[in-house]
Parts: sequence; C-alpha cells; structure tokens
Amino acid sequence: MIERFKNFIQSENLFQSEDKVLLAVSGGIDSMVLVDLFNQLDVSFGIAHCNFQLRGADSDGDEQLVKETAEDLLVPFYSVKFETEVYLKEKNISLQMAARELRYEWFIDLMQKENYKFLATAHHCNDGLETVLLNLTRGTGIEGMHGILPKSNHLIRPLLFASREEIKAYAEENDIEWREDSSNVSVKYKRNRIRHKVMPELKKINPSLEVSFQETLKKMSGVEAVFFKAIENWKNEVCEKKGDEIWISLGKLKSDPDLTIKLYYLLKNYSFNFRQITQIEKLIHEKAGKFISSITHQIIRDRKYFILAKKKEVNSFEKLISENSIEISIPGYELSLTRSDKSENTSFSKDKFLAQFDAELLAFPLKIRYWKSGDYFYPLGMKNRKKLSDFLIDIKMPIHRKNEVMVIESEGKIIWVLGERMDNRFKITEETKQITQIRLKPVS
Repeated sequence: MIERFKNFIQSENLFQSEDKVLLAVSGGIDSMVLVDLFNQLDVSFGIAHCNFQLRGADSDGDEQLVKETAEDLLVPFYSVKFETEVYLKEKNISLQMAARELRYEWFIDLMQKENYKFLATAHHCNDGLETVLLNLTRGTGIEGMHGILPKSNHLIRPLLFASREEIKAYAEENDIEWREDSSNVSVKYKRNRIRHKVMPELKKINPSLEVSFQETLKKMSGVEAVFFKAIENWKNEVCEKKGDEIWISLGKLKSDPDLTIKLYYLLKNYSFNFRQITQIEKLIHEKAGKFISSITHQIIRDRKYFILAKKKEVNSFEKLISENSIEISIPGYELSLTRSDKSENTSFSKDKFLAQFDAELLAFPLKIRYWKSGDYFYPLGMKNRKKLSDFLIDIKMPIHRKNEVMVIESEGKIIWVLGERMDNRFKITEETKQITQIRLKPVS
C-alpha cells in the first residue's frame, strides 16, 4: 500500500517533499489510514479535525481519538467545534451542505494562518465511483464523468488509487484504530443509498468494478481534455469580448450542427440551464429585441449578435442640476457645465459628448434621469417631435443598453439624450447671446 501511495503522489504530482500538508481527519477508517501513510513519508504534515457536535458523546470520542493520534505522532493538531444545526437553520440548507461549508471555510483559514500549502482528504476510489453515479442521477455533463479529481488547486486526494476494501484490509493488518460513524449506514442520504443499495448490485455484474472504473476515469479525463479544448477554440471563433459583455455572432451559429451542446458549455457558467438552450436556439430565427434570462444574466437577440450581459436592476436615478453647478457625478459619467458669451468664432460642435444650448432657453434646476416610456423630444435638425423609444430604434441602440440611456430635461422638456442627440428647440441660433455647455465624460 505504501509504495502505491508514494507512486500515486508522484504520478499525479500532488505535492513536493518540502510542502507542508494539512490532513483533514474525521477519525473514520479512511482518514486514519491516510494519517498512517503520511507518517511513513518524509514530509511535514499537521492534523485538523472538525467536531460538528451532531452525535453527542460519539462526536467527542472521534475528536479525542484524532487528538491522541496526533500527540503520539508528535505532529500539530487543530480542532474546532461547530454549532452545525444552528448554522443549517440560519442558512436554510441541508445538513451535508452546512457541514461542507463550515469545514472548508475553517480549513482555508487554518492553512493560511499556519502556512500549509495543501489540504489532503481521504477520498478513495469508491467515493469517486459513487460521485459519478450521483452525478448521473442528477443529470451531468461530461465534466461530471471524471468523478473526484486527485488534485484541485490546494486540495489533494492521495487515496484515490485505493478501494474501500483495500483500505479496510490495510487498517486491520496494521492495527490502525478508527471510529465508526453510524450515519454512514443510514440510507436516508443519497450517497449512502448508492453505496449500500446500488454498488452491491453493480459488483455482482462486475466484481472488479473499482479497477474498471479507474480505467474508465483515465479515458474520460482524456476525452474531457480534448472536448474542452475544442469548445474553447469554438468560443474564440464565435465570441467577441466587449467590456463586460460577450457578443456572439449569429451568422456563425446558424449552420453549426452541434450548436446545442456548444451553447450549453458557453452559457452554463452564466446560470443558464440545459432546458433554456433550446429556447435560445429558437431566438436565432426571431426578430431583434427578444431575450432569455438566467438568475444572473440575459442573452439578448440583437440584429447580428447574441449579446450576453449581466442583468441590471431597474433604474430609478434622478439628480437636479442647479444654475451654479460646475461638475456633477452620475452613474458611469461625470458632467461639467460651463457658460460663455457667444462670439463670432463660436462654432457648433459635432462631438456627441458635448451639448451646447442657448442659455436663455434653459430653466434651472435641470433634471437628469433615465428615460421612460412615453418620453419624446425634437431631435436636433428635425421640426417634428419623436418618441424616444423610436429614436433609439432608429440609431440602432442595442436592446440591452436602452435601460442605460439618460436624459436631461428643463421644465419637463428633454433638452438632451445624453451622448446621442440634443433637442432642436434648445439649439444655438443667430439670436443666441449666451451659451450653456455641458460635457459628458465616461468614467470607469
């Protein structure tokens, strides 16, 4: 066992001999075997134990065994007691999720404080197989088929090479003391139902199930690597990053025979589920303006693109500009006001971030706000009024950016659609004597 243990650590490059490793030890057979194997390595390690206080004296007995083991081995011991039941009620989550959140948050803090580079858990081959079967029942993608990885950032699982039977045989042969957790035999937990009800039946079909599973894992890991490399190449072809948004070319999507699965892996990290993908595919053939939302994002059907953007809250910002204002901060911009006499050299600016008004036509305070349905104005150069919603369509304003459009009004009349167009009624004319100039400056 020890030689296979060493070989697995080396082949998976789990850690180096100079690295400090923290062992997560519950007192069960798997973690106690992990301690014994680490004690035979020339490596610095410590032992960390979580007492979830769920089993009364039994929980305290687990902690005592782990503590005594650490003392016998002369290695650092760390422990913590959690009010687990209180925590899960406060968070309204399951017992297993509460225990997971509590222990990993503590482990990470402990590692940083005590300068441990890796956290080792005692997951073994059977845990990996059970995870794959659980993923299949929940509905998994290809990434759910690799089971538990040997290494994930700071987290390592050095026992994944061994089966539950092998670990038990090693513990008995080497007189390793461990504690049984009665909850491990309860079939009220999904994982335990897999372990005690499903696995025995599969073992009847294939007694060498763990060996076959390890071979399958290697194959699936290779397939997964090839698949995600292809997906990444496809993303680079069809997607363009624009600020916080992703623009996806509709022209390149229409003829793709594998579009469903590609879109799923493009959008799954933005909280879109698989059922929504077929709805998104249908948007390709719809008119611009329609969208589908996840919890966090929207994908909007624009004219030539899908635009993936974060969902924004309903805008309700308003701010008054007094006659003495010089600089004003608004969401995403800074405004600056200047006043001057009109001279013969005064020329009309074509800069869309600069608006020049006949000062005598303005009534202060001016108001800055987001546009709303029913707004209208007289676009510069036009004598007839136009609905602002129609104006935004005419200038091909992307659907998802319409809610960001702001206006300035004077006595209820829109004088400027910020960054787009002034109102014709407030422009500079030959009769203008004084000019009020407002400059719009984007800020990051």
